[in-house]
Amino acid sequence: MPAPPSKRARTSSITVEQVNAEMATPPTRKLKQHETLWFEDGNIVLATDVHLYSVHRGVLAKNSTVFKDMLDLPNVGGTLDAEAEGVGNGDSWEGKPLVRMVGDSDEDISNILMALYDVKFYSAHKPTTLPILLSLIRMSTKYNFSDIRDEVTRHLQRCYPSDLSSMERRNFDDLFVDHENEAEDYDFQLLAVAQQCNMKTILPMLYFDCAASDLDLILEASESLNIPKDCFKRILRGHVMLTEYAHHKRDPSFRYPPEMHRDMLDSQISSPCEIRG
Repeated sequence: MPAPPSKRARTSSITVEQVNAEMATPPTRKLKQHETLWFEDGNIVLATDVHLYSVHRGVLAKNSTVFKDMLDLPNVGGTLDAEAEGVGNGDSWEGKPLVRMVGDSDEDISNILMALYDVKFYSAHKPTTLPILLSLIRMSTKYNFSDIRDEVTRHLQRCYPSDLSSMERRNFDDLFVDHENEAEDYDFQLLAVAQQCNMKTILPMLYFDCAASDLDLILEASESLNIPKDCFKRILRGHVMLTEYAHHKRDPSFRYPPEMHRDMLDSQISSPCEIRG
C-alpha cells in the first residue's frame, strides 16, 4: 500500500511575534469611528480598543513634542509607544496612517483630543470633572502637551496652593462641576497622578488634604489606588501629626494647623514615588 502523500510545506508562515501582536491589538474593523472626533479631512487615525479617531497631523505635532518627533519619521503607521520611543510601519485606515495607542485608555485619548479641538471642553477658568482632570494630567505629561499641562496645573493650584495665605480662599466649586458628588477619594486620586507626573507645586497641599482625611478613607484609598509604601507612610505621619495637634488644641474638628502645612511645604517631595496602575 503506497504511503500517503506527505503534507505540502506551507509557503508562508506567521511568527510568534505576529501572533502576539494580533492578540494584543484588536482588529480595527471591529472598532467604530468616534462621533465627534472623526474629521473627514483628517490625515491620521488614532486607534484605541474602542474607537477610531481621524484627526490632523499638524494639530498633534504643534501641541505635542512626542507626536512631532513621531510624525517626522517616514512611513508613520503602526503602534505608538511613548516609552519605547518608536512606532511600527505599515498600518493604515482608508489610506490614512493608523497608529494604535497602546497603553492609553479610550477615555484618556478622547479627553486629550477634545481639549485640543474644542475650546469649550476644558479651561482653567471653569469647573470640570475629576476624570477629565486625571486624563489631561496623564496625557499631557506622557506626550508632552505642554500648554495643556500648564493650564491644568494653574487650575489645580487654585485649590491646592503652595502658600499659606491662599489656603482659606480656595473654593472647590471652582475646580469641580459638582463638588459635593465627586468621588470621596478625589484628593487621593489626584495625589496619585500628580505624584506620578511630578507636579511638584500641588503635591504639598495634596498630601496635607489626604492626611487630614478620616483614617478609614486613608486606608481604603491607599489600598484601592495601590499607593506605594513611602507615599502611604507620609500620609499616615501627617494624619498622626494633625490628630495630635487637634487633641492638643482640644478641637477635634480642626483641620488646617499652619505649622502642619508649613512642614508639608518644607518636606522633600522632589523624588516622586512611582504610582502603580
